[in-house]
Amino acid sequence: LPYKHTTGTIADIGRELHVAYLVEGSLRAESGRLRITARLVRVHGQVQVWSASFDSEPRSMLEFQRELAGVIAQQVRLQLAPGRLAALASRQTQNSQAYDLYLRGRHFWHQLTPATTRDALEHYRRATVLDPGYALAWSGIADAYTASPITGDGEPRKLSPIAREAALQAVRAQPELAEAQASHGFLKFWLDWDWPGAERAFCRAIELDPNYALPHRMLGLLYSHMGRPQESLPAIRRARELDPLLAVHHGLSAQVAFAARDYALAAQFARQALVVDPDFWVGHFQLAQASVEVGEYKVAERSLEDANSSYGENSKVAALRGYMRARQ
Repeated sequence: LPYKHTTGTIADIGRELHVAYLVEGSLRAESGRLRITARLVRVHGQVQVWSASFDSEPRSMLEFQRELAGVIAQQVRLQLAPGRLAALASRQTQNSQAYDLYLRGRHFWHQLTPATTRDALEHYRRATVLDPGYALAWSGIADAYTASPITGDGEPRKLSPIAREAALQAVRAQPELAEAQASHGFLKFWLDWDWPGAERAFCRAIELDPNYALPHRMLGLLYSHMGRPQESLPAIRRARELDPLLAVHHGLSAQVAFAARDYALAAQFARQALVVDPDFWVGHFQLAQASVEVGEYKVAERSLEDANSSYGENSKVAALRGYMRARQ
């Protein structure tokens, strides 16, 4: 979506995302049926490797998604084992409306503002009403409440019991689900300050699904908090590799670099986050934070104004502005 209206070339996008192939697609709905047209393009030379169209009815969306992903993976010579495909199928609800609500909730949550978090929670809750055993939706609820004190100045004492119950619901529903284990670690990291327990949970999530980006990102932050930059930077790099179009991976990579006192790298990651999403407040905040440390106060002031425009005033923006003015 960040590149939907871009004027950049395939080569430009590939270079920004550090990828060798791109998948382009379009979706059309007509008379209750969906048609997806997809094409695989090699960045080098901008050569179309493969293209195809797929038709589906909404009630078979989950099977359709699996089929399409498998075909595309085959075109880039990725081998998905039968056991892996079975795991991908079992992790999803069979209720297509609940699945749609979950995806929308995840999209809203990744913007990390109080308003979008409320939207995310509404979608997740509606998904659990349709499917009370939907572990992914419970995991989403847990993540949203756990992160709220960090991203929305929520009160940890009020939010912790709600987040904990949602995380337990996710684990009860599917104990071998990577997202459920990651939510458990998320809570231990942000609310319990149980860093060894968080590390175990994130590592377990990665063991269950090495391609789930969030536990890699969180290990990066965890190791950064523990003063282990040699481990934090590679961990969060893996999150960017797995999901390069998620602005939060680049924005929090800036925080990891900042903690390692590499302010130039922090600014680079912050700008990359803003390439993916120009309105992402964390990107603006991280750019301001790095700019203050190298004395680029005009850049920092402008970035804080942009963060306010995207988010509104919050404790982090206010504190950084006060710190910057005390230094000037």
